[in-house]
Amino acid sequence: MEGTTEDVMARRSRRGAAVVAALAVALAAACALAGPGPRDEGPPEAEGGAAAVGEALAGGSSIAEALGSEGYEAMGPEGPPPWFAEEVLAADRCQGAFAASDWSVVGLSRQEPADEAFSALVTELAGRGWRAYDSGVANAATLVKEGGEVRWMTMQCVDAGTSASVVLQLRRSSC
Repeated sequence: MEGTTEDVMARRSRRGAAVVAALAVALAAACALAGPGPRDEGPPEAEGGAAAVGEALAGGSSIAEALGSEGYEAMGPEGPPPWFAEEVLAADRCQGAFAASDWSVVGLSRQEPADEAFSALVTELAGRGWRAYDSGVANAATLVKEGGEVRWMTMQCVDAGTSASVVLQLRRSSC
């Protein structure tokens, strides 16, 4: 028996919070490695980036507030930019995404283990002309494609409970 309804709801709530926190930390780490973010004027400071997001989350901020303080925000009802939806992932695959204002760093959550999410995304991206190259890190790759507005991207999927946190970092050729 799983316990009372309150126990089950509390476990689900904790599990959901863990997934959100893992996505926030993975996205913040990718953003820190990517260099200056949308609101940065120079190189990331040691106390900025992932550390600042982690501190905000530990202090009780929501994921939106924590990432927003570093210049990243949840995808709005308008969906991803047209170039992203056409060349990277369709809008229906981006539910719950957080992105830099220019969509150079994007974080997603998938309801499957990281290895399954990685395989599914590599297959889906191959259908859009992307070629994946092994990075030497589990469930991570560099992807390239010929032509289009986006020709280079890195992708990493990590387990976050029973879900996967996915971070994409990409470069547009027409920026």
